[in-house]
This record gives sequence, structure tokens and C-alpha cells, in this order.
Amino acid sequence: MKFDRFLHGGDYNPEQWFENGDYKEPIEADIIKLKESGINFVTVGVFNWAIINPSEDNYNFEYMDYAVKRYSEEGFDIIMSTPTGGFPNWLKKKYPSINRVDSNGIRRTLGDRHNHCYNSPDTRREISKINEVIAQRYKDSKITLWHISNEMQGQCFCKHCQNEFQNWLKEKYQTIEKLNFDWNMNFWSHTYNDFSEINPPFDFGDGSNPCMRLAWTRFNTYSAVQMYNHEVQAIHKYVPSAKHTTNLCYGLGHNFNYHTLAKHMDIVSWDSYHEWHRNDDWETAMYGILNFDLMRGMKQQNFFLMESTPNTANWRYASKNKREKMNEITSLLSIAFGSQSVGYFQMKRSRNHAEMFHSAVIDDFVAKNRFTRELKELGDKLAVMTEILDTEVKNDIAIIFDYEIRDIINYNVGPRKIGGMQYCEYFEEVHQSFIKKGVNVDVVNLNCDLTKYKALVIPMHFMLSDKQIEMLEKLAAAGTKLYITAFTGITDSENNLRRGGLEPRFAKLLGHDLVEYEAIYDEDYSVVELNGETTKTKIFHEYKELHQGTVSLCKYDFDLYDNTPMITRNNNVVHFGAIVCGEVVANLVTSDLKLVTTESKILKATRENKAVAFDFYFNFTKEELSANAQGTCIFSNQYIENPIIKPYDYLIVKRGK
Repeated sequence: MKFDRFLHGGDYNPEQWFENGDYKEPIEADIIKLKESGINFVTVGVFNWAIINPSEDNYNFEYMDYAVKRYSEEGFDIIMSTPTGGFPNWLKKKYPSINRVDSNGIRRTLGDRHNHCYNSPDTRREISKINEVIAQRYKDSKITLWHISNEMQGQCFCKHCQNEFQNWLKEKYQTIEKLNFDWNMNFWSHTYNDFSEINPPFDFGDGSNPCMRLAWTRFNTYSAVQMYNHEVQAIHKYVPSAKHTTNLCYGLGHNFNYHTLAKHMDIVSWDSYHEWHRNDDWETAMYGILNFDLMRGMKQQNFFLMESTPNTANWRYASKNKREKMNEITSLLSIAFGSQSVGYFQMKRSRNHAEMFHSAVIDDFVAKNRFTRELKELGDKLAVMTEILDTEVKNDIAIIFDYEIRDIINYNVGPRKIGGMQYCEYFEEVHQSFIKKGVNVDVVNLNCDLTKYKALVIPMHFMLSDKQIEMLEKLAAAGTKLYITAFTGITDSENNLRRGGLEPRFAKLLGHDLVEYEAIYDEDYSVVELNGETTKTKIFHEYKELHQGTVSLCKYDFDLYDNTPMITRNNNVVHFGAIVCGEVVANLVTSDLKLVTTESKILKATRENKAVAFDFYFNFTKEELSANAQGTCIFSNQYIENPIIKPYDYLIVKRGK
């Protein structure tokens, strides 16, 4: 999607403030205050179903009409949200099947949010109804983007979902015999005779089978995609050209498979909440970069920052205020790594209820609000940065992350029960090892265009399908360097162990046969000696027998397999037979690609097009740091070379290509 300016704004819920039916006065007052804060877009309609549709077939759009009209007249971009993140009580009372059933088989009562069943016919019908009414009403308004629901999440165990799950399984496996084989249901004599016998993994039922749990997780993503597309279809009935998104919020954490959901969006949106000023802000910034890389990689394009907080989030361990200029530097960090916007929750602070201590742009509950000034300063700078909109982040290295790999590793019993295999933690470690060296990377999965990269890092990709193995063969043959860690390709895409240890083509690609493997205790390790550096292995060892032509780069000094190959190279493929620290991986990749690295704590990013590049430099430390920067400062228009960047400050320079 293309925008003509960086959007700066967020969720606007004026209905929380109406008294005695008066909506014009608070809306007009808010327009003034939001302009004073440098805001140029508002998202309307989030969680307003009850006020615009107070009872069946009774609609009241009076305040929405006024808000859309006035904000449009004042030059604000409008993002129109469907109200389906929270259902009105009258609707759930009339149609109880809308309420979710939990994993104990208990139907939820009224209240909370995201508690509606995606597969209930009542849910589908009522969502179509309200969305079509909204789309028809605002089809001629200037809407920049349609925001579908809000932070989609959760699962339901009702009869509708159970039936849909059974139908989904039947379509996937075709026969019950195929499902029984792939799930190995002869184990414990749990063989199914018909798809109708299969239950979801209730807490009081069979949740011990990792294949069932993986299938249920896949089905929940399927249900979310169906619901998302169902909502979009209702919008497109009256606004065929409507661009749409929904806000993702969990990053690496447990939720739907975001890669699958993102395929159906026009632009990926992200809710960015990081815990500043608790630990090392430099480390926190790197975790922020990981999430930005993840969101940008969903569609391999720039993303939309839908939510952040101008100050505090109420649900943290402690709600600590952002220090001076912190919102500015963190917001621009997101832009440096691909955001086209800076969005907040919310525009006006709630006077009570669940998020009354969550900060907002308009905050009438403090005598002096320094953030009005700071937000205005950020808004002014964003207005100067318009040229950057037509640029993107380009990297030669990608790290593979996969939600299904995360899930199946957690669902499997072993090989390392206590402490786990730490898939997400290890992925984060590898990612940050590159960032610490001043080398930026993309974060993608194996189901996208990988031909653009010079190198792929594939950590602990436990399941590999035959199709993915074939794709990796072609990439390596074409010159892409592959860096594959232990615990990769152990099973096929259905979690079935590969006979002989590795699929034959994968063994040929790696250049070795797998002799055996083991998880290790924390106190067990082998020393890793590579390129003059010494570290230790952890978590998991694989022992291998090399094919002819495969070179050993590092050997074990461990126990039964002392002096056998650990890290090996077969043409364009490097295999780490043990889980080694992320720094070892990053060092080998950057050395092979002959990349210039740095040990500076300056965090750097570049957005570019064919003509120009914009380099961003960030200092999230309490010390002055020197930046290896040359270019014209986009704010002062002065040429800068090797400047000193003050603590919690940044620099953006432009240079020709």
C-alpha cells in the first residue's frame, strides 16, 4: 500500500466521553487537542457495536457520521474499523451460540472481549449484517484503510467448532486410515473409526497427542482466516476497492499462524508494546527490531504500526513513564525498520474501566502533559520525512521463523522436557547476534520468495516437508548459502520421524548421515573452537558421518563422540551439529559473505530505493556514541560525517546511490 504521508494517530473512541447525549462538543474539543499533538489520523469504530446498534435492527450512527465528517474536513485520514472485537450483550443474550466454549467444555458468559465463536452461524450472520450496514453507510466517505476486528485471538471448543474441525480434517486427510497413520493412533490403542469420533483437545480429553494438538492449532488459524475473509467480503460488497488489515499483537508468542493470516491482508499491522526503562533499553530495542523484522517479513513489504503507547501501558509489571524523547526515538525505530505509520492506543484516556491507567494522546487527568509537546515535535518531523515513504528495507540475509515449528516443538514430549528446546529463545539469540554486529536481517518463513537472499539461517526447523527440502536443494544449487542448525528436518510436515534419521535428499544436501542425537543437560557441553573463538554447545547434539567432500570446521570434544565432526560445510551448506551460541552462527555467516561488521552499540537501519538511501542511527544507551555516518541530515539539511550521538538520541541522514 502507498500512503502520501506518514500517518500519526490511533484509536479514537469518543463514545466513552458522551454525557447527556452531547457528542459535538467533545469531538470538536478533541480535534483541537489532537491537532496540537501533531496527530493526522484516527481509527474509528473499534469496540463501538453497542452504541451504533443498541438493539436488533436499531441503528444510531449520529455521532459516527459527525466524527467522520468533521475529521475528514479537518484533514485527518480515517481508518474505519469493524466493531467485531467486542459483541454487545443484547446480541450474545439472544444468540448464546456466539459465546465461546472453553477447553473444559464450559460456555462463556457475557463480558470481556474476543469471546465469540468464529464458526457459529449466528456469529457469521450478525457480523455480515453489521459490517454491511457500516460499509454501505460510509462507501462514499474517504476511508484510507479498513481495520478488521481488533487483535484477533483465542479458540472455541463448541459443537460448531468440533464439527468444522472434523470436516477440516476429512478434507485434509481424505480417509480416517490416513489420519490414523499420520497421527500414529495405534499408540495406546486410540484408533478412530470415523472422523465424527474426533474431539478437540479438551482439558478433560486427549491432549497428549502432539499431532492432534498441531492439527487443532492449524484449524484455529484456518478459522481465523475464514472469519477475517468473511468480514472483508461484507465490506467489499459495497466498497470493492477497500484496502484492509488487522492488528497482530503477539509477535513470537502463542496465537494463530500469523504468516498464514497475513497472506489475506493488504498490509500487515502491528501493535508494538515494549517494556522500556526496566532492563537494558539497548536490549529492549533489539527485541523491538526483531518484531519489526517479523512483521515486515510477513508479506516481505513495509508494515503499519497500528498501536503503541505514547507513555505507559497499564498491563505491564509496573507502568513506568517513558522518559524525555523516548516516544520519539522508539517510534522512529519502527519506521527505520519498515513502518509507514506511528499509531497509538489511544487518542483519549479512559476515565475508568479495564484500561484507565493506559496512557493516551489526550490526557485530562494530569495537570501538565509533556507528551502534547513531544507528540507535536514527532508529528512535525514525520511531516518532513515524506520522501522515506517510497523506500523499503533490503537485506541480504534472512532468518527463518515458523509458528508451526514453535508449536510442534512445544507439543512434543521431549527430547528435552525440563527447560524445553527453547525454539523462540534461540531464534531471538541468533537474530540479536546479527544486530549486535551491525548486520540487519529479514525474518521470513520457508513459504515465501527466498531467491533474493544471499544467505538463509535456518534454526531448529524441526519439521521439513519434501517440498521444502526440494526448495532448499534448488536454492543451494543456485548459490544461496544455507546455515542449518541441529534439530532440523527430524520429521516430515506431519511430525513423523524420518526413517534413517534424515530424508535421503536432505542428508545429501547437508553432506552427512545422522548417526544419532541426544538432548543434553545444562551442565553437559562440548567446547566449540571456530575462527579463534571458544564457546560451548547447549541443548542438543547431533552426531554424524560425513559424505565424501564434506569438510569438518569444528569437532566435538565430548564423551562418546570425541573428535567427531560438529560444524561441517558441504558446498553452499553449513550445518551446525550442535546448538551453538548465536554469535558463532552470525560470525560464520558474516565472514563467509565478507560483510563489514561493528561492535558499536549504535543500532543502524537503512531504507532505500533505486535513487537514494536513508540511514538511521539510534543510541539507546546512557553514553555518547560515535556513529560511522556520512550524509545529509534530513532535518538540518547539513552534511554530517562520523558524528557523536547523545544518549537516547538518533540521527537520520540521506545519501545518493
